[in-house]
Amino acid sequence: MSGYVIRRILGTIPTLFIIVTICFFFIRLAPGGPFDREKAIPENILRNIEEKYNLDEPIVVQYARYVYSLLRGDLGPSFRYADRSVSEYLFRSLPNSMLLASLAMGIALMIGISSGVIAGYKRNTLYDYSFMLFAVFGVSVPSFVIGPLFMYFFSLQWGLLPTSGWLSGRAGVLTLVLPVISLALYYVATMARLSRASTIEVLQSDYIRTANAKGLSPSYILTKHVLKGALLPIASYFGPTFAAMLTGSVVIETIFRVPGIGVFFVQSAFNRDYTMIMGTVIIYSTVLIVMNLLVDIIYGILDPRISYS
Repeated sequence: MSGYVIRRILGTIPTLFIIVTICFFFIRLAPGGPFDREKAIPENILRNIEEKYNLDEPIVVQYARYVYSLLRGDLGPSFRYADRSVSEYLFRSLPNSMLLASLAMGIALMIGISSGVIAGYKRNTLYDYSFMLFAVFGVSVPSFVIGPLFMYFFSLQWGLLPTSGWLSGRAGVLTLVLPVISLALYYVATMARLSRASTIEVLQSDYIRTANAKGLSPSYILTKHVLKGALLPIASYFGPTFAAMLTGSVVIETIFRVPGIGVFFVQSAFNRDYTMIMGTVIIYSTVLIVMNLLVDIIYGILDPRISYS
């Protein structure tokens, strides 16, 4: 296993290099530039700005400069936000997005898996129908509807939770509740549906019939045999989902004023801020690669038939 992990870590280097290369040139091919405005900038000022950021050089030279800076851990200056580097903005906001995504993922895993497994084990019962109805609701209603609804009822109508603040002020950790639940709801529903379907499939397998024939208790069969098999689809879903939570929670971050990375991810695209786009893509890609490696390791633990030798 350790040899496989080392090989995978080394394999991330060319993967990230390819991602950086493709994104760098594709961004430059897009129409417009970071300094395009509704009112045209005078030509001499534009030339000075481009010279300051080395945009007047051939694109191959710009690429070489960027890769060299990247190898030194420098993501470059932001073209939109003056006197600030991309690293400052991203690494200041990344912990907030990581906290939001981690808490939401924890809730999704605990509630989604447990509810889905029980629904699959007790299929065609009132519990199964009730929770699957909730799962359909969670999947169907988008976060930009759930967030304002939670804010309206829990904050404005009932005054139970703050609308914003993010760990600041008197509310403290209570500011986490609404954004975390709003982000987690869709993934709770999705994981419940996945775990229910995989539980039903595992219950129909031969080794479960053998366990029942041996007279093992239902709770023992559920925890020792069914749960491991039911977690395999969740493990596949876990990696890319966490990465999507991290950079795709811009709606929740905007509604609840969370100072996270998602806002920069969207704004940089609108502003054509080349270096900010590249920085967010690199972070997203790194998280996705790490989570996929973690998924492969979890697969080996859950399914002994998988070998990494």
